[in-house]
Formats: sequence, C-alpha cells, structure tokens
Amino acid sequence: MTIADLMQQIEETERLIAVYRECFTYVRDWVEKKVRRHLAQARKRKGFGWGRWSRPWLYVTLGLFNSYRVRHDRPKVAPV
Repeated sequence: MTIADLMQQIEETERLIAVYRECFTYVRDWVEKKVRRHLAQARKRKGFGWGRWSRPWLYVTLGLFNSYRVRHDRPKVAPV
C-alpha cells in the first residue's frame, strides 16, 4: 500500500463520515420539528414554537434523544 493509496482511503472515509453526520443532523431536526408542531397543536397554537421552547428545554425536559454520533470502529485486522 502506497502513501497515495492511504491518503485516498482517508479522504473517502472522511467523506463518508461527513455524509453520515449530515443524515443524522437531518433526522434530529426533523424529529424536533415534529415534536414542536405537536406541542403547539396541543396548546391550540399556530406555528412550531421556535420562540417558545428552546432546544435545551426540549432535550432535557422532554428527554429527546440527542446523542446521534458516527461511531469510528477500530479495524478488525491490524495493519501490516
């Protein structure tokens, strides 16, 4: 394995991590939007409550899951 091959593999891995992070961010924002809309409708209000409920309040008080992470596993085989 040459240095160029190693650099290419590192770049591909970084690109994949960026894509996964973007997907997790999309899911987190989508869930937060649905929860906000539900809370607003339950109180017979319009909108999503962006000014009414802060992000920390949603995640701490309601216990929304906020630990979306890309896990970096170690290689199963040690490099030669």
